[in-house]
Parts: sequence; C-alpha cells; structure tokens
Amino acid sequence: MRTRAAPRARGFGVEGLLLAAALTLLAVPWLLEARAALEWTRHHSGRGATAARPGPHLREAGRWAARAIDLSAPLPTAATAAGLALGLASAVGERDQPAALALCTELRGALERVRASPGRGLGLATALAGARRCEDERAEGR
Repeated sequence: MRTRAAPRARGFGVEGLLLAAALTLLAVPWLLEARAALEWTRHHSGRGATAARPGPHLREAGRWAARAIDLSAPLPTAATAAGLALGLASAVGERDQPAALALCTELRGALERVRASPGRGLGLATALAGARRCEDERAEGR
C-alpha cells in the first residue's frame, strides 16, 4: 500500500517572483517620473537664480516641485524638491513677486495634500511651514 507524501512547504517560489516582478514594473515608471520632476525643479531653480527674468523659472520650479512632491512623498525626493523651490523663491522673489507668490502657493497646496494623507507627509512639516511663510511674505510684498 502506497502512502501519499506530505506536501512540502514552498518558499518564495515562482508566484512570489512573478509578484515581485509585477510590482517592480509598476513602481519603476513612477519612481523615474518623480526623479525627473526633481531634476526639472533643480534645473529651473539653478537657471532662475541667475536669469534676468526669473518669472518663468519660478513658475516652472513651482510646478515641477509640486509634481515631485505629489509623486514621491514621503521619500526624500519630495523634501529636496520643496527645498530647492523655496530657496529660489527666497533668492529672487523680490524681483518678481507675483511669480514667487505663485510658486509658494503651488508648493503649499502640494505639501498640504500629502500631509493630509496618512503617512505621506512624514518629514515635510518644515517644508510646509516654509511654504506658508513664503506665501505670507510674498502676499504682503516683503
């Protein structure tokens, strides 16, 4: 009489590898887009600091920083993008108050969106406080 062998415990297995591959394929484009948004923020922040007309760079830095924050919070990419954009606003905001105000407003909106989501706003409290302060200063004309 033959007895059946007990089923063997399986490790990670093929199903686990397929799941890991699928998750990787889903995450890579998202991470690349977040990194690209950070690099565009870096580009416009660098160019805006020395530009004769910083307005377009202020607006673009704000747009790309907000995108990086939306895509990558709570990763360090979000805080880096916020810091770059806020640095540009404080460096050249006096030359173009409306564009600096637009940057600060867009940044504050993105930071408040991710702070409202559980866990996504970790590490961004300082950036949010800076964006609020920047917006208040630009609205008052300082």
